[in-house]
Amino acid sequence: MEVQSLFQHIATPIVMKDFPILIKKIADTTDVPHGADILIRLHKKIIKQHYSKKVSPPSVPPQPDSKTYVDTLNY
Repeated sequence: MEVQSLFQHIATPIVMKDFPILIKKIADTTDVPHGADILIRLHKKIIKQHYSKKVSPPSVPPQPDSKTYVDTLNY
């Protein structure tokens, strides 16, 4: 809910004024539970709405299992 509300009002004077304060609060303290999750979801929503045709999803390289990884370290 908070992400949708933030997204809908992102360009309003109050959000424009208070958003930097919210980000600093999230970065500096634990006063805002799940603050990073809020920012991540907001960022994804902005990208999806405004840049969906320009941005392709990141490719995730396959993760080796731990034995394969250790074997590569042992040369």
